[in-house]
Amino acid sequence: MVVRKIVLPVSFPIIAVFFNIFCIWNDNPYLSPLQKIGMPHFMFLKDKKLDPLDERYFRSALHLVEAKDILDRGEISHGISVLYDALSYAMQWYVLKNYQKEIYDEHELVKILKENGDIDSHFDFQKWETIMEDALDQDYSDYDPSNMWDECSKVIMGLGIPFDSGIFEKVKELGNS
Repeated sequence: MVVRKIVLPVSFPIIAVFFNIFCIWNDNPYLSPLQKIGMPHFMFLKDKKLDPLDERYFRSALHLVEAKDILDRGEISHGISVLYDALSYAMQWYVLKNYQKEIYDEHELVKILKENGDIDSHFDFQKWETIMEDALDQDYSDYDPSNMWDECSKVIMGLGIPFDSGIFEKVKELGNS
């Protein structure tokens, strides 16, 4: 019994990850329900031939719109995670575009952006990162994400990523014209 209680919770995420990887590599039709349940943007850019700058831009814009939708549905932990990804991609895009530096470390990105006056020096990235990490491990259904949404979306849009509910249609059209 003890083994069963340990193995199932630990093995389920591992199985889910491998199932997702299998579906991605094989264009498996079973991915569609997973997309609806978890991450609608998943594989949305898969077949698009984008340069790194455009990819980061579209990923940030897609995540921003999704985060708002997910938060509005009350899926707080998931919405916080998606908003964090939108912020990360927006910072990567801005630094690559304006400083020609390909950086993935969010702390380094925040440092560069604050030093150059691109984001408010009072923006507390560490606070939001801690909330995001906690939201992955804890129940955040009673948390009011409006302050996080306001601050993070302000930074994202201030960096030049618009809140555009038509972004999914724009991405679908990439490469079709």
